[in-house]
Amino acid sequence: MIRYIQLLRIHHWIKNLFIFIPVFFAGQIDHISVFVELSIGFIAFSLFASSIYIFNDLSDIEEDWMQSFKEIQANCIRCNN
Repeated sequence: MIRYIQLLRIHHWIKNLFIFIPVFFAGQIDHISVFVELSIGFIAFSLFASSIYIFNDLSDIEEDWMQSFKEIQANCIRCNN
């Protein structure tokens, strides 16, 4: 379960809080309907961004694996010399 949560990259969602800034400075953040709509937008935008991260991870999984393999080889060569 933790791996799936890491895959979503929730720590990147903090950037999506910027959608609340205009409403905050307009003084309308205390309106419940506006806050609910923004919250739904925040969740939808965050999940969409996470889906892009997941798609990108799946599309270049072989390249990432090869890069890790090359790093392991380089470390082994350094250790043997």
